[in-house]
Amino acid sequence: MGFTFTSENGTVVNSLLSDAATLHLKFSGLPTPAPTLTGSILDAKGNKSGYVLFPNGETPDGNDKLDVKPVAFKSGSLKLHLEDANDASNFYELDIDAVVSSRVEFVTNPGNVNEPDKGVVITARITNDQKIKQPGGLSLTYEAASAADNPFFRPPQLQQTLAGDDASFSYTTEKVTAAELTAMEGIGFNLQIGPAGAQVAVTQLIPFRTLQPPKLLITDHGKITDTIVAGLPQEGLPVNIPIINDAQAYETYVFLYAHAIPGTETDSARQQNEAVSSENPVWPERDILLDWGTVVDESKPLRLFIRPGSEIFEQGNKTYDIYYEVVKESGNQNVSLGVKVPVDLHKYGGSSVEIDYDLRPAIPQPIEYTNKQYAKNDKLVVTVAFDGRVQPTAGDKVQPYLDLVGCTLANRNQFIRIKLEEYTITPADIVDGQATIVYGDDSGTLAAYQPEDLHQREASNGDLYYIHTTTDGKVRRSPPRPVFVDTVSPYSAITNSRLVLAQRFLKKQP
Repeated sequence: MGFTFTSENGTVVNSLLSDAATLHLKFSGLPTPAPTLTGSILDAKGNKSGYVLFPNGETPDGNDKLDVKPVAFKSGSLKLHLEDANDASNFYELDIDAVVSSRVEFVTNPGNVNEPDKGVVITARITNDQKIKQPGGLSLTYEAASAADNPFFRPPQLQQTLAGDDASFSYTTEKVTAAELTAMEGIGFNLQIGPAGAQVAVTQLIPFRTLQPPKLLITDHGKITDTIVAGLPQEGLPVNIPIINDAQAYETYVFLYAHAIPGTETDSARQQNEAVSSENPVWPERDILLDWGTVVDESKPLRLFIRPGSEIFEQGNKTYDIYYEVVKESGNQNVSLGVKVPVDLHKYGGSSVEIDYDLRPAIPQPIEYTNKQYAKNDKLVVTVAFDGRVQPTAGDKVQPYLDLVGCTLANRNQFIRIKLEEYTITPADIVDGQATIVYGDDSGTLAAYQPEDLHQREASNGDLYYIHTTTDGKVRRSPPRPVFVDTVSPYSAITNSRLVLAQRFLKKQP
């Protein structure tokens, strides 16, 4: 008889970004020694709908207890599936109710704190996935993130229970003065989401924007258009960072980012197809790193670039807030004011291959390929599916591509493109105007991305897409699907340069 388990703190799981509330599991029927477990999240049809993190290891402790974080990709009734890593037939499933918050947006008023007698209004807006609204009873709790922030927060901690649907909660700090903020980067707080005992936390630093915005040197009346992208210099679109007078004793890093402003999408087809990103809630929250550099000469502006192939040229027509972050090697940091730049493109990167938003994006399995997958000799399987919006014809050709862009200090913005073989669609592939082509299925007809293709790839954000060439010679490209690859030890899955730098600086501390 196999093992079973129950949750000691309920079965409502709040999932946010790449994290989730921790469930404390109690097992029965475990053999001795306890097995190493693997986990997944399944929907009612048995399809994978998330993954499981093991914060304290993958083996139950001496008291037959184990902590897990079920990170769901969609809200609703799901199953937490745990199985013996060495015996897949030995498993147990627990019914859970997943609540996925796909976006948390923080807004401050004022955003640039230089008024001595006013507190700061901090508003958190929480949005769930596009199909299921937030159930009532969501608890939000604000608290100071550090002792230094305590003077600005009124004790005790504030808690509010929301009625449901899209949620927002505002908190006004105590008076904040410019003098008090001289040595501070901003006000930090923790936002606790979910019922007591099963909360997921977001720690947020609210920066005070005193740095002037960057300046894009080449635009089309303030916009990025096909004309601008097609004529980009080899190094990219130049951006000037205003003079920074604080390089002094410690090295000063500058990171240029783009943040998509919600609600500014201008192309309904792109907007609809971007729904694919909600399947992995990590991606909608991620600000796009455009470039980075170090301040060498304090008397001159720093020149950075929006590189050819940047994600802002691929992710749909919308307005971006372009800003930069100054990070001192001592650990201090500050964020600039932003400049709003609309992106209005109708061709991918100005090339002759247009994105056809009627094409269904390619489907990767898995969406994250790390040392764990490489150790098991797993392949990255790619499915190309024509679902009827575009009807394939025998003789059409498809070819998948994976574009990887490095996101660590070591491989920042390094670009690698890996393609699979081109396949010609046959009459047998087409059923009722639809076709599904799988690279890496059991037939072995088409090879997937092999472990050796992805070996020793340091943390990289990827776009998976395919080129569809019709029998009449029309060439079009599918919308991109996000993939993350990191097969360099130790695997960190950290894609945010701020966290990378923070780890680097902490290691230098005595």
